[in-house]
Order: sequence, then structure tokens, then C-alpha cells
Amino acid sequence: MKNFRVGIIGCGNIFGVHAFPLHTIPNVEVKAVCDIKPQALQSASQLFHCDGYSDYRELLKRDDIDVVHILTPH
Repeated sequence: MKNFRVGIIGCGNIFGVHAFPLHTIPNVEVKAVCDIKPQALQSASQLFHCDGYSDYRELLKRDDIDVVHILTPH
């Protein structure tokens, strides 16, 4: 079964609703998170032991990300 490497843009209120279920799926790994708020970014990257970015464009440049969840406000 293929492993899926995930990037998440936006670490605000809805972040946990997406990130925690993803974290429990055996073939899914949260590889990177992104947020413009330093505290949210630091908390999310530490919680999931992944890379953190303050600029979404840097996250999107990675070639090891298969799926991106965009969790920014409407």
C-alpha cells in the first residue's frame, strides 16, 4: 500500500480536526505544516514532529509531499 505524505497549510482552529485523524492512518504521515502565526506553527510542527513553514510557497516546493490540505479561512 502506498504511503501518503501530507502537508497542511493553516494551523488554526480546524487544524486538529484534520491533522489528528490523518496521524492515526497507518499509511499517512504529516510531513510539513504552514502558518503565518509563529505560535500556531511552532505548536503544530512540534506536535507532529514535522517541518514548519511560514510561507506556503516553500511547502509547495517540496517534492516529497503527495497531498496538501488547505485549512485557511474562507
